[in-house]
Amino acid sequence: APAIPGRKGTAHPFFFQAEDGIRDFCLSRGLGDVYKRQIYMDALKESLSRIGFVVAVQVVILFNYAIFVLITMINKLGVTLNSIIILGILHIFFIMMIWSYLQSMHTDPGRVPMYWGFLLNDSSDKRMKYCLVCHVFKPERCHHCSSCNRCVLNMDHHCPWLSNCIGFHNRKYFILFLTYTLLTLMVCVFAGAPTNIRIISHWIKTSFSPVDYTDILAVSSWLLSTILLAVLSNFYRYHITLILTNTTTIEDLDKERRVGDPSRPQNNANSQNPFDLGWKHNWTQVFGKRPLYWFIPIFTSSSNPIGDGVNWPRREVFEAQVLNASNQADRSFVGNENRGEDYRPFDVERQRP
Repeated sequence: APAIPGRKGTAHPFFFQAEDGIRDFCLSRGLGDVYKRQIYMDALKESLSRIGFVVAVQVVILFNYAIFVLITMINKLGVTLNSIIILGILHIFFIMMIWSYLQSMHTDPGRVPMYWGFLLNDSSDKRMKYCLVCHVFKPERCHHCSSCNRCVLNMDHHCPWLSNCIGFHNRKYFILFLTYTLLTLMVCVFAGAPTNIRIISHWIKTSFSPVDYTDILAVSSWLLSTILLAVLSNFYRYHITLILTNTTTIEDLDKERRVGDPSRPQNNANSQNPFDLGWKHNWTQVFGKRPLYWFIPIFTSSSNPIGDGVNWPRREVFEAQVLNASNQADRSFVGNENRGEDYRPFDVERQRP
């Protein structure tokens, strides 16, 4: 269904016709400004709702950071060697977390190339899926996001906390954001555990009288960090599993729906992921080939994710290429032995795409 300007996502055709009726009614009675104002108000409400999630994340991050540094560490423990070391480690993880967060939020997840599938010499495979909202042909693993109102390459999901989609170009940043968030929370939880447990024990012994407001803030921040650590740990494990199997959240949920739908063939629902090239190559597709840049939220010419987000190698083709490279290595070894030449190992990795 076509998108409605200023409104979120798409609408049923009947609703779209109703919108046209309201617009025509307003215009016929000189109420065009009223209609435009309503459209702008709807767009403003949507923008504020999206900003609200982002602001909530920033408030939680700054609250936990300020309470842990100013109260738990400096006020309760004092300036000691242990506190300085803990704060040093915390700030390394905290800076990397903020860097990854900003990169995830401001990096375009990936757009469909202009005129992709529209050229005369394009193959029919490019015209298998068409987006009625964006009016573009969708490549493999490309999906339309109703929140962003656009198609996203290799879309994993739309993250309201980042106000952005997670796709081909920013998936690495999203995983790094989760990684450094967990490391920051671990420092806050484990380093603050002795102090906060002592405060809670004192409350129990004294029947919560008297209670210092700094103790309330310290314990509240510590409990919030503990809950976030428990929740995000499972969420992080899930997304790491998706990357190692070359799957997205949308594809994983679609597979679960197909498995639970008795009207669909079960053999297709349980078939192996055609894009799974093995955990090593699945990982480098997202993080690049340079291990030095795996933990830094930045892409360089030598550490970009492998591919273009449009064309995806299939498992059977990839295995055939690797097998062919291995056979060439075996033939090269036999030929060198027969000629009595020094054997140099064949670089199979270089022959892989």
